[in-house]
Amino acid sequence: MCDYAGHIITYLPGPKIGTVALTLFTPVAVPTIAVIGSGLAGGLLVQGLGRYADVTLLERGKRLPTAPKGVRLIGHPLGLSQTFTYGVGGTTNLWRGCMLSMRPDEFGQDWPEAIKHQIRTHSKSVMHHLYGTSVSQAWESKQRPKPSRPYVLDTVYAPTAPFRIAKLRGLKGASVRLESFVESIVETVDGVALTVCSNGHTTKLVFDYVIIAAGAINSPLLLQRSGLGGEQAGLNLTDHPMGMVAKVRRGRSFNRYDAMSLQGSWKKVAKFHDNKTGLWTSFQLCPAPDLLFDGDEYLISGLRQSSMRLFSFQKWKKLASTEYCAMMARKLTGRGRLGPFAFVLAMTEQEARGQGKIRGSRDGGVDLEWQVSERACGAVRRSLSAFEQWLGCDLELAPGNVKNRLWSGAHHAGSCRISRDANSGVVDDNLRVHGASRIFVCDASVLPSTGATNPGLTIGSLALRLASHIRQLR
Repeated sequence: MCDYAGHIITYLPGPKIGTVALTLFTPVAVPTIAVIGSGLAGGLLVQGLGRYADVTLLERGKRLPTAPKGVRLIGHPLGLSQTFTYGVGGTTNLWRGCMLSMRPDEFGQDWPEAIKHQIRTHSKSVMHHLYGTSVSQAWESKQRPKPSRPYVLDTVYAPTAPFRIAKLRGLKGASVRLESFVESIVETVDGVALTVCSNGHTTKLVFDYVIIAAGAINSPLLLQRSGLGGEQAGLNLTDHPMGMVAKVRRGRSFNRYDAMSLQGSWKKVAKFHDNKTGLWTSFQLCPAPDLLFDGDEYLISGLRQSSMRLFSFQKWKKLASTEYCAMMARKLTGRGRLGPFAFVLAMTEQEARGQGKIRGSRDGGVDLEWQVSERACGAVRRSLSAFEQWLGCDLELAPGNVKNRLWSGAHHAGSCRISRDANSGVVDDNLRVHGASRIFVCDASVLPSTGATNPGLTIGSLALRLASHIRQLR
């Protein structure tokens, strides 16, 4: 049964008086919620809200992922690999599904204190939703308190078979609308109205609450089209610049070298804090055939990703390199034990502000501007020196400027960042858009900083936290 606003009505039994149960029923309106985007955050939001609300999941892509079109890149190249996609699962169709926690001092000053603590309480639930009980228990057993030092050796869950959001059973509990592009959002007294274009037809849908989970590229664009989020929407885009910056030969004392070897689905990452900039850099060791640099998985000389060509001279040059062939063999066989040689893969934090921005172009495309500062490169070099000393092995640095070896980690973030007010960000502590009452954003775009940690676990924890918050709203 529905009320005058179209809400689904359920009935709860009334109270008992003495020993006689009265057949009184109290009508309760089930809230209607639209989740825009079916990536990691969108999928977990459906999981967390499906039993509480009438949830509609809107995805602009199809069942299978497709590459975005009309993206114009400005500034530092992202690299050859595609960094975001459309379709069920969003960018999780491109990721490895690695899960790693941000350590407390990685969050920095821009994160509200309450969120820092609550994220950790939801992390185990994220692991359980994605990978099941046994993995979540094994993951929890490895989350020991880390000492306060300039470095930390941490454990990453890196599944052999990458997880895909489309596998979540909870998605079946929502009404999923594919090829549904949300053109704009308008909040009224009665609810939130969406203008949705699907198969050439435009319709208007009204919901009690709307959660934008379209990713750090498309969430700010939707806010811009809707006149929401203020001037900060689309600013402060960050990423994790990463690349193979050195090689190392196992020394005589190789305890720490072997400690960083992949062991099944678990691998080690060493994080270092640069006191001069306050930025974090993480390092992983990946098997290599020798100490020569004739190419690597991230460096494609001279490539500007303006065309995103799949088959190019650089691509074939990359495939011919011994390093790349060794890495592909490792991925295909699942063997990650380190031999006598290893790449040093660096992934660094960027400054929280001023490194990039997202804007819709006049022709309907997307202008994506991204920079890698010399300040961040300096943090990589100093942290690399500290890592060499900690590892106890001499490193063979890659030739040339380290900046030219750093590419996008496909961790776009920060373009709708959490802030106290609309002058410094887009959403408040509860991820509600500043100036709105019923519109939220939940994806990597809200992260005010990222540390040197894969953001998946943080994004998932924020999604479950937001689901808990909305369940308490009436």
